[in-house]
Amino acid sequence: MTIPYNELQALSTLLTKSEEAKELKGKERTSPCPSNDKKKESDEERIARERISLALDALKDDKRTKPTYDFLYKQSVSPEDVYFQMSGKDPSSLCCDDMVMRIQLPGTEAMHDLKLDLKPTYMKLLSPIYCLGLFLPHKIDPKCSSAEWDYTSMTLSIVMRIVRED
Repeated sequence: MTIPYNELQALSTLLTKSEEAKELKGKERTSPCPSNDKKKESDEERIARERISLALDALKDDKRTKPTYDFLYKQSVSPEDVYFQMSGKDPSSLCCDDMVMRIQLPGTEAMHDLKLDLKPTYMKLLSPIYCLGLFLPHKIDPKCSSAEWDYTSMTLSIVMRIVRED
């Protein structure tokens, strides 16, 4: 198949004009004085991380015992997910909706002895015997979280809703 020269030249001018138009559109969207919104957000995040780091460093000097803990993940699945695999969910933690943290606290008598502080990226637990502060493996929504005390096994279970930023 051969293409005549004049058609190639016409195609070339069309493509050149569209590339120039794209460049102009891109220039119209950007202003000569770029917005510092992203920079402000990153500064705020940096300041928050510094405060968290300082708080966790203070916990490192605490002489109280660090309790044992483990993370479990929960998924919300329907029959379609189980039998037909229609939603595209898999068993990995990326498809989980909740993160459950179980903390073993032997010697703690009641939940009112515990002070729990949940933030989107870290958690802090204080009691007369134990002290635990750590960064969480996933960002969470503290308002959608709940804690339950099992007095028979002396375990605190914290269910935290994972926030996915898509």
